[in-house]
Amino acid sequence: MHIIVIRVGIITHPMTQSIIRMLLDYKVKVSVVTTKNQIDLNKHFNKKVDIHELKVDYTKPANIFMKFFRLLYIRKQMWKEIDSIYCEDSVLWVGHNITIKHLGNKLLKYRYILHLNELNENIAYWPKFPVFKLNANKIGNTALAVIVPEYNRAHIVKALWNLKKLPYIMPNKPYLYEMPARYSQINHSEDAKKIIKKLKGKKIIIYQGAISAERRLDIFVKAVGELGSDYAFLIMSNNINNLSFKLPDNCYCIEYINAPYHLEVTSHAYIGVLSYIPEKTSNSILNSLYCAPNKIFEYSMFGIPMIGNDIPGLNMLFKTEKCGECILNEMTEEVKKAIKKIEENYSDYSKNSKLFYNSVDNYEKMKKIIEDVKKNY
Repeated sequence: MHIIVIRVGIITHPMTQSIIRMLLDYKVKVSVVTTKNQIDLNKHFNKKVDIHELKVDYTKPANIFMKFFRLLYIRKQMWKEIDSIYCEDSVLWVGHNITIKHLGNKLLKYRYILHLNELNENIAYWPKFPVFKLNANKIGNTALAVIVPEYNRAHIVKALWNLKKLPYIMPNKPYLYEMPARYSQINHSEDAKKIIKKLKGKKIIIYQGAISAERRLDIFVKAVGELGSDYAFLIMSNNINNLSFKLPDNCYCIEYINAPYHLEVTSHAYIGVLSYIPEKTSNSILNSLYCAPNKIFEYSMFGIPMIGNDIPGLNMLFKTEKCGECILNEMTEEVKKAIKKIEENYSDYSKNSKLFYNSVDNYEKMKKIIEDVKKNY
């Protein structure tokens, strides 16, 4: 079997990298078709993957007209690479709604798996003008398999896209060849190394990921600031410039480190923060309510307890697994109460966080998907 993993901008998406590693361990031939990345992908995957990397960067800022022409150019180049390696034993593994838009309706002529990391109500080229869109129902039902990362999302996508079958559920858990140790040595960022050294002995409350209106951080940062010098708030993000509030003296920022090496920093955290505020974005407004972040597993990998705002995706997890606390009101006092509550029973929260991490076996889920797909083509 030959799997062609297709994803625009692969290096900033840890789950796609995990899929590739799982497929390699399953002993299938893996090719990758992607846009320009910041690192050497051959080196990153130890030359075990057939890499087809376009020279164009789809993330480069551009106006709507330039984005449209760039999409058409990437589509042409992607299909050129795909058609050069696609054979009777090939299946496309298509990651993300954005990749589907770059491939277009030609995708329907091929065997493919859809891996939907985000929740989208449709496949609109421009969310502000949803009249220009692909037929989600047709694309979803033609796929050999549809995969989503969370139970509620599976039912929502089935209803929104009118799918005949419930999508497979594969949580966004990292699949790594080497598990980082708790309090790992920092080897991939000198700035991070200096900051972690400076924060030795402090209780580090970490947030890692995007910074936007959908990821409110101010109340968490302010709360930790008020807790004093025994604590530190650490933000690790590739868009730190989006911060729009004053940072207290015990808040530090680190530029995002490419996965999986960012976990070296994560390993030093005391508590992990998750924040998801429903906002109108290119994804469904339900995307935040039923979140399925990598961070849940990146924190729990080290037995790190979590705090987050009160949404179904976090509340149900924390109540079931007892690995974190939700703040019921978006106030600094609530954040401080949650931190203190975790501290009072830290060993239990930490143990439960690790138990949750170990309870998910994505490799077995992936094997089932591949075996089912083999039966249908």
